[in-house]
Amino acid sequence: MDRQELLEHLLKTFLLELDEHLAVLSRGLLQLEAGAAGEARAATLDDLFRAAHSLKGAARAVEQPLIANLCHAMETALGELRRGALEPSAAIFSLLFGCVDALDDAARGAQGTPNLDQPHFEALTEALKTAAAGGAFQTPAPAPTPEVVPEPEPQVSLPPSDARTRVSLGRLDALLANTGELMVARRRVRSDAEALLELAEQVSVAGRAHRTAEARARGMLEELRELHPAAAECFANLSRARSVLAGAERTLELMALQLRADVQGLERVAEPFEHQVRQLRMLPFRELEPLLERAVRDAAQASGNRARLELVGKDVEADRAVLDGLKDALVHLVRNAVVHGIEAPADRAAAGKPPEGLVRVKATLRGSNVSLSVEDDGRGIDRPAVREKARALGMSIPETDRELVRLVFLPQLSTATSVSQSAGRGIGLDVVLNQVEALHGSVEIFSGAGTGTRFSMLLPLTLTSLRALLVEAGGTPFALAASNVLRLLRIGSDDVRQMEGRDMLSHEDELIPVMELTRALGIEAPRRPVPARRPAVVVAGGERKVALVVDELVSEREVVVKSLGPRLRAVRHVAGGTLLDSGQVALLLNAAELVRTAQRPARDGALKFAGEVASRKGVVLVADDSVTTRSLMRSVLLGAGYQVLSAPDGRDAWEQLQRAAVDLVVADVEMPRMDGVTLTEHIRGSTRLRSLPVVLVTGLGGEADRARGLAAGASAYVVKGSFDQRELLAAVDRLVSA
Repeated sequence: MDRQELLEHLLKTFLLELDEHLAVLSRGLLQLEAGAAGEARAATLDDLFRAAHSLKGAARAVEQPLIANLCHAMETALGELRRGALEPSAAIFSLLFGCVDALDDAARGAQGTPNLDQPHFEALTEALKTAAAGGAFQTPAPAPTPEVVPEPEPQVSLPPSDARTRVSLGRLDALLANTGELMVARRRVRSDAEALLELAEQVSVAGRAHRTAEARARGMLEELRELHPAAAECFANLSRARSVLAGAERTLELMALQLRADVQGLERVAEPFEHQVRQLRMLPFRELEPLLERAVRDAAQASGNRARLELVGKDVEADRAVLDGLKDALVHLVRNAVVHGIEAPADRAAAGKPPEGLVRVKATLRGSNVSLSVEDDGRGIDRPAVREKARALGMSIPETDRELVRLVFLPQLSTATSVSQSAGRGIGLDVVLNQVEALHGSVEIFSGAGTGTRFSMLLPLTLTSLRALLVEAGGTPFALAASNVLRLLRIGSDDVRQMEGRDMLSHEDELIPVMELTRALGIEAPRRPVPARRPAVVVAGGERKVALVVDELVSEREVVVKSLGPRLRAVRHVAGGTLLDSGQVALLLNAAELVRTAQRPARDGALKFAGEVASRKGVVLVADDSVTTRSLMRSVLLGAGYQVLSAPDGRDAWEQLQRAAVDLVVADVEMPRMDGVTLTEHIRGSTRLRSLPVVLVTGLGGEADRARGLAAGASAYVVKGSFDQRELLAAVDRLVSA
């Protein structure tokens, strides 16, 4: 590749880098203009100065003097602002924003070439120099461009609600499935780019070793040249090998550079595309209002009761599949509320209530989930009737009021001649529970005598993708919805009790059924050595829990959920599948089904553990604001023999470091209150802690982010998107034993 071709490749990379720095410049200028003060103002100016300085160096490297000169002038003006020699004003901000606009126009150049308006760049540069020197200036206006009416292009946009309802859900599913494949391909390409960079480094090391060997052999071969005719040929072969290695080094370096640029370009396209496709499937809850209003009206007319519907959170959006799956359950709950929950007008008057009852359906967002409740102001659940019916059916009576109320979800209690007529809460509620659990959700009941009943459901916003915990059991990968995962543990024989033919986990003054995941699924597990402490996942199905023992906790990630098709739809314990980066299919498990399986006595013996607990190697402090990620890393480190402390953010971790002796810190880069980079800077600035190893974990894989962490003094870097517990343990073992 000649110099011109190399420059073209570098220009493509530069334009990508230009976009990144423009985001920093725009955000920083907005913060300054909004009145950032004190430490925030100083930090923002530092960020702006570094961005301009980095752009200047990059522009000079790719021979773009107009951009380099403009960035140098920006750097000078920002330096004067930082020193206080230049006062911020509307004119200064107008000029700096004009520079950002010009750089943004440059980044939009076609075919990897910056779009440069030379007179405008030069005018901006001179205006910045004048401003930095304290002189009078005006922001130069860019030259007017002729108005061009672009041809319409097909776009994936967010249409209004009525348009979305006319789009075939099957077509949207197919489009989303292809999008999922695109996201998997993106992760694979990113992994390939990292592998290629590593290969390039290995070839570079080999080249250096070869050059050293050639230098040492040169003298010996010169002496042998006259004594043996083959010596000259050996010398020539060494020279040719050096040339081949040098060419391989250059080629691999350019390929790695190009692949990295391609990865960044793919990510810039794939993520917005995936988001827009998902948005096409979203519908507001107001779509259900006519259906629910009709259900209330019909139920009131049939029962002679008076009721009105109140829908709260109409604009909350959820996946069409979630709304379709909930439709029957919500209609059933609303009808039950009117017919069996709300009293007759005369009874309500006697109780001091208005004659018209209220049925409130409320939707609220909770992170990546939606909370739905159906509430009435009626008579509440008749607990004595539920207790009597359960006793008549030979059921054990729960000790707690909450467990007693949940009995209405059992099909045996769903008869019109028993609970429905006396307590008003039993007709088909098992169907409601099954529908909610099929959507990876949970439902709880709250009821007070004479004050009404509330059914509260928590469901994922979308069924096409969700945050999942990947585990391995019996040599097979499985996925569990993160919303069902309560905690991750390492358990030993001293944690397990035998009660009524079942293994029970004793944890935090609570007894939880525990069983092998392979046993719950009814699959044969290959024989392998059993450790003394085994990884376990505590999952919830409604209010019940089970601890599932697995071979390995792999990672937590966003997965695209795929249907298994009509032939496998009824397979027990399985709710879908997801394609992993390796090409394997991981089955998505139904937590509620697993919990029900765990309630039954095991037939094939207790859990097995090795005899001795691994010796403790040292103390590791894990700081991460994600409970699941924190628990995952804690479990991995405990299993490797480390003692583990945990913190929800950098500030809490810093406070713990003042009190406890720690051998290593694992910290997430993005955390509230104090992030991982700032925590690292605090540690390096401490006389007592400055040699403490720090491993940074981040969801961002960019070189700029890695450089930022390493510049702060991080000892190692792990990217969440490609999180491998072996990589984490290797880094921790190496740093602790160093």
